Amino acid sequence: MVPLPHQQRQLLKCLLERPGEIVRKEELIAAVWSTTHTSDNALNVLTRRLRVTLGDTQRPYQRIRSVPRIGLMISTTPSAPRRTSPEGKRFRGDKSHFVRDITIPDGSIFKPGERSEKVWEIQNVGTVPWKDRYLRRLGACSGPGRLISDPRVAIPDTDPGEPCLVRALLVAPDQPGTYYAAWKMVDAQGRQCLPRQGPLFVNIDVIVPFE
Repeated sequence: MVPLPHQQRQLLKCLLERPGEIVRKEELIAAVWSTTHTSDNALNVLTRRLRVTLGDTQRPYQRIRSVPRIGLMISTTPSAPRRTSPEGKRFRGDKSHFVRDITIPDGSIFKPGERSEKVWEIQNVGTVPWKDRYLRRLGACSGPGRLISDPRVAIPDTDPGEPCLVRALLVAPDQPGTYYAAWKMVDAQGRQCLPRQGPLFVNIDVIVPFE
């Protein structure tokens, strides 16, 4: 067994939650550096260290693969049948579909400190009714270099086949820059409902207006 430093463990955990899927750089940074503002370079350094720890140092990489300008993907070799966990059984048939951004499309421009409401339209395309569901913010909800929001927002109770609108109040950071925040669906106990599906997210630019 190889002991992993905390940040390497967090990065590996994020990738293993969605094996075979690309996880965006912004999601990984938000999950690993939840209380500080950091850069893509820090993620690159951490990825190299994790590869060394896992013995994945020869190109082409076999375990952690980079997708240029997008993110990382972990490859898993199915050596034995996977057992279904109780949580996996609980959410079997549970599935969400992103329909559209009602407000604040990607690349929207904000003034420093500007307040707005983000609204997503999503659809329950599974067979499990949604009751007492929430979107939980990934990473810190405030602080330097962060969009400010509540830790979680309620999802309306939604039957299979039905769409719903989910709303989150946002406050833009005070400093100019590009900012990203992501949310995942959880139940009332805080357990992720759709661990293999990508998050809902916001991506904005904060610009100081000319006087």
